Amino acid sequence: MKYLKYTGLVFVMALFSVNLVSAHFGMLIPSDNMVMQEDSRKIDITLSFSHPFEMIGMPLENPQTFYVVKDGKTQMLNESLQEIKVMAQKAWKTDYTIKRPGV
Repeated sequence: MKYLKYTGLVFVMALFSVNLVSAHFGMLIPSDNMVMQEDSRKIDITLSFSHPFEMIGMPLENPQTFYVVKDGKTQMLNESLQEIKVMAQKAWKTDYTIKRPGV
């Protein structure tokens, strides 16, 4: 019985503390979630850091490395990163051309 009271108390405390916790999200957002046969194969990728549910942006410093891996080969994308603003904070964007499905 004593165990049940403590378990209930912990559950209630956890339930009420959920709203107090804020999560930080590092986001990679493509300009298109599907690229069809007839679509342009060039997509924009936006990199940002924020609290998206609260619409609060946070500055994202230039990533040390940013790349795509295909068939075990790494294609560096750092050189193509351009500084932009997302939610009034520093973020980054790049273009990426998809060469074939699944890549």
